Amino acid sequence: MSRHPGRPSVLYIAHRLFAAHDRALAARLADELGRKLGHDNIFLPFCDTNEEDLIADVKGQRLYQLDSDRLRTITA
Repeated sequence: MSRHPGRPSVLYIAHRLFAAHDRALAARLADELGRKLGHDNIFLPFCDTNEEDLIADVKGQRLYQLDSDRLRTITA
């Protein structure tokens, strides 16, 4: 349940495995948001979903689905 009416209960921050500065920026954003909203409310996946070859009507939504599916199968 969201602590803030009208805001999502979990924030999903998609980032890819391409450039270190992109990963660092996503991690910094996640940390800043976590301080404000609570770190348990931030979802920062570290998955390579081969975004460059992905074809989808709504690419962001499809990447979220792929990341979510992959995270359910991670065993380490």
